Amino acid sequence: MNRAVLATPLLLLSLGLLAGACNSGDGGASGSNAKAGQGIGMEMDDFYFKPADVSGEAGEEITVELQNEGSATHTFTVSGLNADQVVEPGETATVTVTPDGDGTFAFFCRFHRSQGMEGKLTVGGGGAGGAGDSNDGGGGGSGGGYYGY
Repeated sequence: MNRAVLATPLLLLSLGLLAGACNSGDGGASGSNAKAGQGIGMEMDDFYFKPADVSGEAGEEITVELQNEGSATHTFTVSGLNADQVVEPGETATVTVTPDGDGTFAFFCRFHRSQGMEGKLTVGGGGAGGAGDSNDGGGGGSGGGYYGY
């Protein structure tokens, strides 16, 4: 009986450690920073971007290397930066933008934005600014270009 009492806490501890080690995040909310000369790898799937929160610096090229791992055609669209790249299932593409100033830009899939396929690109230190920092570029879908998370 003493073995069972000792084994239960050890089993629970082991399961807790295993669950923590296997946790890959929350579906893409962790961000990625672009450094000069480096790209951001981005997974496109049905129906999300991963990571969904990326950042870079004003006046520097930000290169996003897209991999469509889904079964549907997707786009990487940033209206405020004139970027609109279609990526077929199983294909890859590269998009490079050079923002002129700080701000937060919405990126999204034109085909699946209404299903939540969107994210944000924060340029400079402007991630905590107000709605005036938004660069959604109009375009339908849900919500604006600024995300307060």
